[in-house]
Formats: sequence, structure tokens, C-alpha cells
Amino acid sequence: MRFSLQACFIFFLLWLPSSCKKNPADPKSTPPVLKIAIANEQPAIILPETEVDLLLSVIAEDELDSLTITWNATGGSLSSQSKTGATWKASKLPGNYTISAKGIDLSEQIGVDSLQLAVGNRSPQIVALTPQNAAVVLGNIHGFKAVANDSDNHDFTFTWTATFGEIVTVLGDSMVWRSPQEPAKGSIYVKVMDPFGGADRDTAHVVVYREAGSAWIADTGNNRIVKLSAEGEILLEKSGFNSPNRIKIDAIRRSAWVLDVASHTLTRTNLEGTYQGTFEELGGPGDLSVMQVNGNVWVVETDSNRVSEISNDGLSLVRRFFGFDHPSAIGLDQRTGAIYVANTGDHEIVMLQANTPANYDIKEDSLFHTAFTDFDTPVAIDVDLHTQEIWIVDTFLEHVITIKENQLFSIGVSGLRLPKSVAIDNTTRTAWIADTGNGRIVKIDKNGIISQVTGFLLPFAIAVDPNNGNIWVADTENDRIVKCAPNGDRLFDIYGFSSPQGITLNPGQ
Repeated sequence: MRFSLQACFIFFLLWLPSSCKKNPADPKSTPPVLKIAIANEQPAIILPETEVDLLLSVIAEDELDSLTITWNATGGSLSSQSKTGATWKASKLPGNYTISAKGIDLSEQIGVDSLQLAVGNRSPQIVALTPQNAAVVLGNIHGFKAVANDSDNHDFTFTWTATFGEIVTVLGDSMVWRSPQEPAKGSIYVKVMDPFGGADRDTAHVVVYREAGSAWIADTGNNRIVKLSAEGEILLEKSGFNSPNRIKIDAIRRSAWVLDVASHTLTRTNLEGTYQGTFEELGGPGDLSVMQVNGNVWVVETDSNRVSEISNDGLSLVRRFFGFDHPSAIGLDQRTGAIYVANTGDHEIVMLQANTPANYDIKEDSLFHTAFTDFDTPVAIDVDLHTQEIWIVDTFLEHVITIKENQLFSIGVSGLRLPKSVAIDNTTRTAWIADTGNGRIVKIDKNGIISQVTGFLLPFAIAVDPNNGNIWVADTENDRIVKCAPNGDRLFDIYGFSSPQGITLNPGQ
């Protein structure tokens, strides 16, 4: 019996330590606690497909090695997943996404944390709408095209609307529109939108004219004037002239004015070619220009050494100025009313004030005019409507000179040979010169030649379409009219003329 008690005591002592040893499978008092954080500072709204580094921390770090970590995301994709973090690549689609981490310890207790991230949407952008400004003739159709992109590579759609006229056809990024039957101004709107509400808009401004972009030609050798459409189609021919050499359009009053060298007359027609009268008291007319504010026509009379202002109906003389020596060109400052005359025989440019009285003589008085010397043979003038700069071509100096605020500036154009005319592109602050002796036209700015077009034979006159910058050239010795794009690309040639010397563009009414 004693042995049995002793044995039991020994067994108890041996059992006691093992009974007090912790069992790994025994449940813990608390589950693991996880915390997800963004590694680097991120904007409130994350851009699509942006990678975001995530950090994972665990409360009671000594348990980290015993945890199994599982990452999950409701969108986008996860990479570099570990017990301490992961990298999440945002979804391509905007929205709110949840990234979560789950930790399971050896006791199969679970700890979870989650983080919600917002993926934003970058709106599509319209990068081009062509044309941005359009001149359309009554009842004609005109095409518009938009170019857009989306940084998120989302699909997008276009919506077109018009404040006037009629939308004929819509083909996604393109639209065909028909103008109304009366002159008007309005807008074409295009909107691009992605499926998530991102949008962009642009506007094209449209002017509807009775006609626009037609070219009027003084066809000197054929004793006629010719009106061409913008596409080069002959719209009208009017004969009965005797060596017409200059022509101008008064779009506001729908008039065409023609100087006739041999008959010493100024003839007025409407834009349909109907004869409206002739002023006959001119002495060797050399050039003309129209003052838009009142429609009066200014003429330099080369052989009579004078400058005349004719009423806008072509019936009466308003003023005459004297004292010139073979004046050959005239330009008008439409803002101030100043009159610039190439007084060729006296090698100067004369600026007459708008209020110069009738019968003023520049040789006898100096109160109402300014003379700019340092010229040799100035033969052509054009005025920049926006900057009020006066551009002058001097044939024998073979220079281009500007006058700005009564200061002379020489343009660095080398290689000219007997240039004859200048035409300002008022939309680009550039000028086109008929470099007659070199058989070319050149485009220049204040720094010199930008580009050139060759292949002409004594080009005499140039006109710039203010609606689109296209160039029309009277290629005199080739008996043709040439149309070029603003960059100088030749668009087409029209033959059947004889020594054309005058050309002007109708901007539209």
C-alpha cells in the first residue's frame, strides 16, 4: 500500500509540468489587428491605372511570422503582395474601390482591414475643330470635323448642334451643315463625352454671305472683268472696258469698282455685274482704294499728278489733292481715315490726314500731310487693318518698308528683283510680295522671307482671301490666274486671260 502511494506521488509530479505547458492550439484572447495605409501621399482622387504602394502593419508584431496574409481588391489589380504591404494598380474605370487585407493566426482567428480609394476620370479633350471660322454662301453645305483624345483611353462620343442653318449629316467626329437662305452669323457647337460624364466643348463661328471668297480679275488684254468662284469657276464676265488695270470690291455696298487706263474712267457695277455708272474725269488712273466707313473711292491719277475722292455712287467728285509727281499707288487707314500715297516721281510716301481740305496742294502747304522720304520708286501700298502698319514695296530699291507711328522700318528681304505689289494677310501679320523680276511670290514677316512660290512669269498682282488666307495671283505674262494655299501649295491654275493686271477678293456680304 505504501509503495502504491509513493508511486502515485511520483506520477503526479511527473504529470504536473506537462499539464501546465501551453498548448499551441489553445485559443488566444484576441484576434490579430491589421492596419492598411498608403505608403506615399496620394491625391484624393487617383488617376486610372496609377500604381499605389500600400503598407500593412499588425498589432502584436511578435505574431507577424505566424500570420497568413491575404490581399483582395474590388477592382484594379494587386502585385508584390506580402505580409508588410502590396502594390495596387488602379482600375481603368473610374469609381470607388476597396482594398482589403485578411490575417489568420495559428488559432485561426481572423483580423481584417480595408481601405477605400477613389479612381477619378479625366475628361476627353477636343484638340482641333476645323474650320474654327467659316464663311459660307447662302444655301451651301459645309463640313466640320473635330479631333479629340482621351488620356484614360475611354471611348467617347460626339454631339453636334447649330444655332442656325440645318445639320444634314452627322458621322461621329464629322458633321455636314447647310447654311440658311439669308445672310446671318451663328455658331456650330461640338461636345465630346465619355461614358463617365467627362466632357469637353468647342465652338466654330460661321458667317453666311450672299457670296464669299470670289476673285474679281481685271483682264487687261481682253478688255473685260471676270468673276471667279472660290473653286475657280467663272461666275460672270463683263466686257466693254478698255485696258482695265485695277479692281476693288466694296462688300458692304455690294459694289465692284474698275479703273480703266485707256478710257481714263472709274466704273461701278454691282456684284452681279450690272452696270451702275462711270466717273469720267480722271487723268491716267493708276490705283484705287475704298474707304469702308463711307464707301467713297480714292484714286491716284498718275498722269495728272493728283489724288481724287469719288462719292460712293460714282457720280461726283468729293475732293482733289494736287502737287504730286506721277503717284502710282494708294492705301487707306480704315481706322483713322488717313490716306497714304506712293508719290513715285518724288521718291516718297505722302500721308494725308482724313480732314485734309479740298484742293490741298502738297507743294504749297504742309499743314495736313507728312512726307516720308528715303524711297526710290515706291509702287505698291497695303495697310494692316489691325496694327495700322503701312507696307510699301519699292521697285528700284528692291526693298519692303513699313511705316508704324511715323517711323520707317526696313524689312530684311534680300534677293528681290523689281517687286510690283504687296498684299497683307491680316490674320497672320504676314505679307505676300509679287517678286516680279524673279518670277515668284514670297511670303514675309518682320524678319524676312518665310516661304516662296516659283514658276510665275512677271506676276503683277496678289490678293489674300481674309476668310482662309488663300492667295490669288495675276500671273501676267503667263496669261493666267493661280490660286495657292496659305503655305504656298498651288491649288489650281486658270487660263484664258490676257495680261491680267488687277485682282481682288470679295470677303463676302
